[in-house]
Amino acid sequence: MPEERPGLILTINYGGGGGEYAAASVETGELVAPKAKRAITMPRAVSEQFGPRADDFCNWIDETPNVFGPNSNYRVKMVVCRGLALTPDINGQPNGFGIYAVNQAVLEAISTGHVETVHGSQFSVVIGQNFAVERGVPAIFVDPISCMQLPESGAITGHPTIRFKGLGHWLNIHAALEKSVFGENPWSMYNIITCHFGTGFTIAAFKMGRMVRVNNANAGGSFSDTRAGELPTEGLIDFVASRLALGDNPQTIKDGLQSGCGLLGLTGAKSLEACFELIDGGDKNALSVYEVMIERIAEEIARRAVNLGGIVDGILLTGGMTLSTRFVQNVRDKIAFLAAGRQMSIITIPGSLETEAMIQASRKVLLEGVEPIQYGPLS
Repeated sequence: MPEERPGLILTINYGGGGGEYAAASVETGELVAPKAKRAITMPRAVSEQFGPRADDFCNWIDETPNVFGPNSNYRVKMVVCRGLALTPDINGQPNGFGIYAVNQAVLEAISTGHVETVHGSQFSVVIGQNFAVERGVPAIFVDPISCMQLPESGAITGHPTIRFKGLGHWLNIHAALEKSVFGENPWSMYNIITCHFGTGFTIAAFKMGRMVRVNNANAGGSFSDTRAGELPTEGLIDFVASRLALGDNPQTIKDGLQSGCGLLGLTGAKSLEACFELIDGGDKNALSVYEVMIERIAEEIARRAVNLGGIVDGILLTGGMTLSTRFVQNVRDKIAFLAAGRQMSIITIPGSLETEAMIQASRKVLLEGVEPIQYGPLS
């Protein structure tokens, strides 16, 4: 009888502008194929992005024949995807950190628009499931990005039918929380403000493990490198009306607010590093815009302190922008007053831990017998 080939975990992680793929050993969790972060040229409208993402995934598979080719020594045992923006089912799943099965109800929810927001992460699940079916293996997703449900006090607005949503970068936030040390107890025993700084910003308040308030990562809080953040209501209404009059559709307008604003729209800089180059070159506009962004970030963190009744045990800074020591120091300096005279930790977990978290989740299922949560039927 032929010897069983070593087991392999395939990870698929789509964000707003690109994809990240990796392959890891089931037995050790170590990467077998290097983590590949790839920019993908795509239409602005998310609804039209499936084709480019699927083509890029197939190209990456073809470029890695030693891992996925017919003569590979490895056998894929599980596909794990970045969590998507599903609306909870009648049982309230998904709602919170966890490992979820990709089942027919998940695919149906995507195809019928049973989602909190349209986001590139939904293609992780669709493309991952197609590959999993082809290989005859299960597919899972981890920590939905926008399905953390806010309590009534956090969701209510001044409008009777418009609600705040718990949209955020929960996969990386959860992974960073698990690596953070705020005291002798698990993080869920403390009041924590979590701050993810990536393409969008997520600044949330966790009270003894439960998320009680968060800005909308797509349309709230500070502007980021490409996103507009919180906008004045009247100005936004006027802007949308003018764009509709010119023939734009609502989704195109939303996409523009998330991909053509922020540092990019205000300075022309396509990244934080590019903004620093402008500043260091004497660009006064870039400096002014950057300083406002730092102040708005601090404002949002201070809001979360209010949400926790002023009792804050720790602040977590994570996400891609925290790879910049300059950015981290600027944020820390601006929020230092919150920690003055208090026993409060400000912890930085640089970069993104999403791939590592996905691999860990798969190994829990494959090696420890953890049962993925089943989603459905739809509410």
